[in-house]
Amino acid sequence: MILVDWQIRDAVESEWITIEPYDTTLVQPNSYDLTLGDEILFDVQEGVLNPLSDDRAYISANLSGGCLEPHAFGLASTIERIQLPNDIVARVEGKSSLGRDGLDIHATSGWIDAGFGGQITLELYNKNRRAIQLKKGMTIAQIVFIKTKHCAQGYGDKPGAKYQFQEGPTPSRYHMGRFV
Repeated sequence: MILVDWQIRDAVESEWITIEPYDTTLVQPNSYDLTLGDEILFDVQEGVLNPLSDDRAYISANLSGGCLEPHAFGLASTIERIQLPNDIVARVEGKSSLGRDGLDIHATSGWIDAGFGGQITLELYNKNRRAIQLKKGMTIAQIVFIKTKHCAQGYGDKPGAKYQFQEGPTPSRYHMGRFV
C-alpha cells in the first residue's frame, strides 16, 4: 500500500518515519518532495571505470546557482535525512516538471530498503542540449512510501550496510560488497 498525504503526515508526526528537516508544505497526495543539497560530485578519472575497484577521483562543486552541463553526470544529495522502519520501503522519483526539461535524478537506484537511514544520493544526468540551472533547496525529487510486511532484518541491521547513514553525495561503494 502506498501512503497518501494524511498517512505521510501521521507517520512523520508519530515518528514512525523520520524526515529531517520536515516541512508539511512538501507533502503531496502520494509522496513527499525532497530538496537538493549544496554539493555535486563529478568523477574526473579517465579511461575504463572498474566497479570492483575504488579508482574514482571526484571534484566537488558548490551548487550556489550552478549548472549541470548538457549530457553531464554528477552525484548530489537531498537536504533531508530519512529513517525508514522495517515495514516501509520507498521509491525516489524525479519531479515531472524537471523531467520535462531533461533532468534525470537517478539511473537505477531509486529503491530504498526498509530500515535505511541517511540522506538520499541522487544520480543527476542532463539529457538536454542546454545546461540546467540547479540551486540548493529546490525541490528535486519525490519519495513514495510503501507499507510492507515487517522484514526480519532491515537494511541498517545488516552487517556491511555500506550506505547506512550516508551524508552528502556518496560515491559507489560497490567494491566493498560481495560478488558472485
